[in-house]
Amino acid sequence: DAEDGVMFTAELTQGLDSGFNKTVFQYGTEGYSKTMAFYGDGSWYGAEADSGASGYRLINWGVIGMGENWEMGHQLVYGVGEDMWAGQDKWEAMSVVVRPMYKWDDNHKT
Repeated sequence: DAEDGVMFTAELTQGLDSGFNKTVFQYGTEGYSKTMAFYGDGSWYGAEADSGASGYRLINWGVIGMGENWEMGHQLVYGVGEDMWAGQDKWEAMSVVVRPMYKWDDNHKT
């Protein structure tokens, strides 16, 4: 039987002179533990998760202007799921992305 789970999200947004930065903390119990560990968006529920499963993730992302036409975007994600299924005590996932962007005009970016 699937257990009822809870998902909690807290977000801090910081405006910068030339961009923004967001830090997000999320915590999920039962089936939402899988959303935390496997980069889910919170719209699905892993009903097959073991009773007592939990997970959390920390996300930091944003954009920083680097002149008139250049921006640098970044995203860091660290997620953990615990006791999601038999034989798997802890599942960890991490992702780091940094990408430059060039603005050709108001409608075109590379």
